[in-house]
Parts: sequence; C-alpha cells; structure tokens
Amino acid sequence: MSWYGDGLNFSCISGCTKCCERPGSVYVSEEEMVRIANHLKISIDEFKSKYTRQMDNSITLATTDKGCVFVETGKGCSIYPVRPKQCSTYPFWSQIVADRSRWIQHKEDFCPGIETGNKVDAFVIERAIKESDDIFGVSNNERKIGSQRTIANSQIAHI
Repeated sequence: MSWYGDGLNFSCISGCTKCCERPGSVYVSEEEMVRIANHLKISIDEFKSKYTRQMDNSITLATTDKGCVFVETGKGCSIYPVRPKQCSTYPFWSQIVADRSRWIQHKEDFCPGIETGNKVDAFVIERAIKESDDIFGVSNNERKIGSQRTIANSQIAHI
C-alpha cells in the first residue's frame, strides 16, 4: 500500500495561480484544444495560432512572462472548467506524491491547496497519476521503481 492509502486532502484555492505562474509547459491534445476553443467561442485554427506552440512532437499552451497564457492574476484560470488534463490532475503527479516529504515540500513551495479541503480517495489519486504519467510519457516500467513513483527530471513539464 502507498503512503497515501487513506487518501490525501486537497482543494484548489480560489484565485490561486501559483502552479500556473511557474516556467514549464502544459501539453494539450487535439480533443483538449477543441474543447478550449469551443469554450472561448473561437475556431480551432484561431485557438492554435493564438494560444499554442509547437514543442518537439507535442503541442503546448503558450506562455507569457507570468506563466500560462490563461492565468489571470488574482482571478485564477480563465479556462478552469475546460482546463487540460495535465492541469486537472495536478498535484497528483508521480514526482509530487512519490513520498510524504515531497508532498509537504510541494505544499510549502508551490501549492497552498495541499493538505486542505476534502480527502481525495487513493483510487482517484492513482487514476490521476496514471493520466499524468501518460501525458509526460512515463511508461508502465518506469512508473513504479521500488515503492516510490518517479518521473525523469527531463520529463517534468510543469514543476
């Protein structure tokens, strides 16, 4: 059983944008781009040209000097209801929940919502880890090493 077998408390803090105001990349799928474009009431072509960039073989959301292009300081994410899976699975990423000390350190450094709010069930956490690992390209063989979950530093896109 993992150290978070009884679940973890987490809730996004309304208006908090700490996770979005950091350097990094948010990978988006075609499906996510269509969903966001529809939310913004613009064409997929307009969305791609204004709000994305090509990064190697992937497409990411564009950034500004303040982080994600959709961050509104003091207000939060302007596309929160349709945010990409990478965002919706945060902070339940392998490298953050690898052990309790990383979880707490992440709270102190980046995410005041950690250890607040309702308890998130371990099953939900495991599903989020799998989904985020898929985004970051972590294979099943890499997913579990000993009792810790890891992700290669070169694949950490948002932290």
